[in-house]
Amino acid sequence: MKTRLLLSIGVLLCSSGLSPQTLQAASVPQQSTAASVKLTVRRAAPIFFLGAPGTTKKQVASPFLASVRTSAVGVAPKQRVQTLLPVVDQKDIAMKHRQIADEVLRLMPKPCRDTLKNFYVRYDNPKQRGLAGKNTLILSGNVSNEEFRALLVHELGHVFDLSESTACLSGTAKSGESEFKDGNDKVYLDDPSVHFYRISWSNEKTTRAGSKPEDFVTGYASWDAFEDFGESMAYFVLHNDVFRERAKTNAALAAKYAWFQTYLFPNGIEVATTEHTWTGKVPWDATKLPYVWLAQQMIAKK
Repeated sequence: MKTRLLLSIGVLLCSSGLSPQTLQAASVPQQSTAASVKLTVRRAAPIFFLGAPGTTKKQVASPFLASVRTSAVGVAPKQRVQTLLPVVDQKDIAMKHRQIADEVLRLMPKPCRDTLKNFYVRYDNPKQRGLAGKNTLILSGNVSNEEFRALLVHELGHVFDLSESTACLSGTAKSGESEFKDGNDKVYLDDPSVHFYRISWSNEKTTRAGSKPEDFVTGYASWDAFEDFGESMAYFVLHNDVFRERAKTNAALAAKYAWFQTYLFPNGIEVATTEHTWTGKVPWDATKLPYVWLAQQMIAKK
């Protein structure tokens, strides 16, 4: 069964009116890159003294400097105030986590991004690092920034996948029921996710005949169809090059890569450089693999 939840967050969810049955746990095992900024300092150009014979430097410079001071006051730009998305701008969330979440969400397809309605970060050492459901996401704040970002991408995969919005990834009852279910929730035939599930799954818990470990981006992706989706999304966003490399010789991975390229990121999403190398051994957990985050550098260049 896909839906799992820690009892320790019951008070939090009840106070927010959320149902525990709506959450999907990323029950990955319980087990980080810094960017430098180079500043260039230029010398100010010299100011040459120009004036009529007998005019002192002070007489010329005074009105000039007064003009500069007046102009500077008139055109000085106001300090830019960063506006964060309301869903992440919560006073009980550390600012660094708000900023990471805001940046990642802005890189996601807007119709899917807008399906996230509730975002929480826990700092009380939860046993599970991530939980997600149809419109709710909870992360542990006791991990590195890199791991926090990777967990967020994985859990957003669940939110998008389970979304009830047809603008994101949801089907309609009139199309009929598919062979997949999320607990008691039905997955309809025209849900785009069904095409992804069927690559490796006969139903949410049973892999297709002939499936092998290499058909999944990670070991955890082979847990069920939904974790396959979450891990594959994290792999696509953060380790795209190695995903594409592996897909060249694996039909299942090629189909999964093509699905994300078609349904979620048709314009690509080059926001990270992987530091994970494919050696032929399937890694267990995509949220633990090393990468360099490039989105900040790309935004700065625009």
